[in-house]
Amino acid sequence: MERKYTSEVDGSSGEVKVQGWVRDKRDLGSIMFLVLADRTGEIQITVKEDEVGEEIMDRAESLNRESVISVTGKVEENEQAPGGSEIHPDSLDVLSESEKPLPMDPRGKQDASLSTRLDNRFMDLRNSKRRAIFEVRNAACSGARGWFEENGFMEVHTPKITVSGTEGGAEVFPIIYYEKEAFLVQSAQLYKQLMQAAGAEKVYEITPQWRAEKSRTPRHLTESFSVDMEMSFIEDQEDVMEVQEKVVKAMVEEIKDSASDALDELDIDLKVPELPLKRLTYDEALEIAGEKGEEIQWGEDINIKAMRNIAEKLEEKGHDFYFIKRWPVGERAFYYRPDPEDGKYTQTFDLNYRSWELSSGGQRIHDLDLLKKRIEEQGMDPSEMKFYLDAFRYGMPPHGGFGMGLDRFVASILDIENIKEAVLFPRTPDRLQP
Repeated sequence: MERKYTSEVDGSSGEVKVQGWVRDKRDLGSIMFLVLADRTGEIQITVKEDEVGEEIMDRAESLNRESVISVTGKVEENEQAPGGSEIHPDSLDVLSESEKPLPMDPRGKQDASLSTRLDNRFMDLRNSKRRAIFEVRNAACSGARGWFEENGFMEVHTPKITVSGTEGGAEVFPIIYYEKEAFLVQSAQLYKQLMQAAGAEKVYEITPQWRAEKSRTPRHLTESFSVDMEMSFIEDQEDVMEVQEKVVKAMVEEIKDSASDALDELDIDLKVPELPLKRLTYDEALEIAGEKGEEIQWGEDINIKAMRNIAEKLEEKGHDFYFIKRWPVGERAFYYRPDPEDGKYTQTFDLNYRSWELSSGGQRIHDLDLLKKRIEEQGMDPSEMKFYLDAFRYGMPPHGGFGMGLDRFVASILDIENIKEAVLFPRTPDRLQP
């Protein structure tokens, strides 16, 4: 008999075969209730002494919670059972016996710290609310990929080991590459730009990246995933922002369409953003922060407290997603183009969801001499980036793009306080396993 998922079973199903984990067990002597869980839900298995043989009854009595079983039986309606129906078994086979005690309770009836849950992530993810996060994440990726494919972008897969850091500085992980030193990439940035010199014009990638930050905050990871895009023949950063907001809208629409059950499980009312998204300049953002009592020195980054103040004001007007654009040149990486009208600004933007910074992007420098100058201004040696700079010698079109943190996107829209909850197996300065 072909297996059915619990979500496919109802009172009219007749004889069925289900397989999954024994999530719960109640022994009332002559009758026993098992709750079988699979990836789609749960169903009650009702084992009555006067209906089954002694072998099935003994097998059910000896089961430990979280053992994996296969059950064949008749479905009957029962309003008091989970999902409104139950299975009366004709056969019950144990596929894998679980040890006891369990390292944690996947039902969530007994509290466990986040550290304990992450140490036992395989067990933690048996919880339907935890797993719902990754149904949303899957839908977010599908939405992004679908929009890019429909709009003529090519998916690429860039190297994750490189000869130098993407943005310089100390936030890189060195590795031993045979007898040489190499680094894990901080982003796909340089290679996305090389694809513009290659004539690809429109590329995207959903990619891992690594930053050796020592930050131990609820919003930082050492290994993260990014939705990256790069495109040629743009006028300015506004062309990139238009793509960014359309991608975000497509991601939200796909989540609401294909992961609505997961949103219900998480009790999230997610709204599709109206386009165009709200746009603030860096100066306007500082002005709002100042009104709320958080003074930011011009040229500095906007701290989290100020960002919360800005987000609070914008939320009052219905703006969850919003851009902050025209950042100071000192706050942006070397490859961003200074504003030709005022060189103290760059043609860049950040995309935020409430107080979460999700994405950075803008127009890149495509002039070789200016690019070399910016590299030197940031204390790096252009000769160490020959493979990158060579691409600008033989015809590089005006181009730009963005990199959006997938982990942050998921955590922010689901109102998850700690970003580690939005990652299957998170990596931080203190966590390298499982």
